[in-house]
Amino acid sequence: MIKLVAFGLAAIMAVTFVGSGMATAADVTVKGLVQTQWIAEQHKASTFAARAMRLGASAKLTEKISALIVLEAAKEPNLLDAYVDYTFDPRLSIRSGQFQMPFGLETQSSRFDQEAIESSLIINNLWKNGSSTGYSRDIGVMCTARHKVFELKLAAVNGVGFNYGESGAVFPKWGTDNNSHKDLVGRFGVGIPVFAGLGFSMYQGKWPAGDTLSVPDDIVYVGKDRTAMGFDAYLDAGKILFQMEYIWAEGRVGGQWKDAGDISDPIKYGGYYVIIGYRVTPMIEPIFKYDKYDPNKDADDNSQRDLCLGLNLNFEGKARLQTSYRIRDDESQKEDVENNQLIVQMSGKF
Repeated sequence: MIKLVAFGLAAIMAVTFVGSGMATAADVTVKGLVQTQWIAEQHKASTFAARAMRLGASAKLTEKISALIVLEAAKEPNLLDAYVDYTFDPRLSIRSGQFQMPFGLETQSSRFDQEAIESSLIINNLWKNGSSTGYSRDIGVMCTARHKVFELKLAAVNGVGFNYGESGAVFPKWGTDNNSHKDLVGRFGVGIPVFAGLGFSMYQGKWPAGDTLSVPDDIVYVGKDRTAMGFDAYLDAGKILFQMEYIWAEGRVGGQWKDAGDISDPIKYGGYYVIIGYRVTPMIEPIFKYDKYDPNKDADDNSQRDLCLGLNLNFEGKARLQTSYRIRDDESQKEDVENNQLIVQMSGKF
């Protein structure tokens, strides 16, 4: 309750500040997103849930400098985005602060624009590497370079996410690094925006494995490598939509390294997804998604698969009603357990 009250007061202060600023700065923009769901899963009670409730503000401070901040109130109050951009020219910019990491397609797409309701299995597990909860944002600096059909994004980040290690605070603590190694993440893409493109992504970092080295007046955690590479492609050609990603990685999965209870080698894991959509009209869009994840490539019979059949109704780019039936299959289950889901999601942004 204290968290919600504090968040509400902060939001009111932010809106008040933005509102007063709009009188003197016409280039301040307030934006928001609301997403609610109804979820029905076999053998579980159906429920209504708030997936996203976001409020943000952006401002152009000077001709070359802009800033953005986004707060999230769903589940637990969080500071999502908070960064400053310096644009040298349209071909080169630098971002400093907390931002979505430049890896693949789904990680960087806004929640409103995702064609499938649920995030892909490999994406969820990739950003849970070393943490109990997933994150696709981190704190650091990022450089973006563009030239005609080419784009390169490269970031140096802490590698621990945006709210790691502060579960009892009114506002989560920023993700202070827990080792001296900075993680590198980047994507190189070739394509025509909002039409077609190909991309290659990489992640190279470390996560403390539990071993320690004693140094004067301090303890240093010994890190284990966590790496990832990904290939992505998309096509948005009028009525036809196609999107896919293939990712292979090494690191910590499910809170463990390769040998449970022992500090050992990182686990090799990976997966891919494919989304195909067809716009019958600008409003009506059925979609199909196949999603496969392998949590340990050195083990057999442990893959997870999702087959999603969905229907998206788009309302003038400001609201969406999405329905998805999710057929799930987990080879690691010793017994066949039916846990398919029907999800209906309404989204609105401003």
